[in-house]
Amino acid sequence: MFVEIISNSYEEWRQRMANRKRNIQMNFYVTENKKRLIDERIKLLASLFDCQCT
Repeated sequence: MFVEIISNSYEEWRQRMANRKRNIQMNFYVTENKKRLIDERIKLLASLFDCQCT
């Protein structure tokens, strides 16, 4: 039963990810200062658009 729940959740997640508009993931290194700036910008944009992006 527990395995079913996990596999169903996983399948639902896979389906959602397959239908994403933004399907490119970016991974890169930044300094601690740049990371703080990025985090601040994300919080600002989230508050402007009133969403839960963080």
